[in-house]
Amino acid sequence: MGIKYGTMDRGSFNGKHVYNTFQEAKTKFLDFLADIVIINRYYAKEGMPVNYLSPLWDDTTE
Repeated sequence: MGIKYGTMDRGSFNGKHVYNTFQEAKTKFLDFLADIVIINRYYAKEGMPVNYLSPLWDDTTE
């Protein structure tokens, strides 16, 4: 028998969501990713620090 410890962002139960269907989970996940892109594009455009470098928001000329 073993115990596995996980941090809030990886293995713990805190903050996890339950979905009834794969489609519901997929939609929520893609919405979350879209929000990350929008936020980081705004940060890059305003000269603020971004979470990490990505071609999705490094070019702010769009």
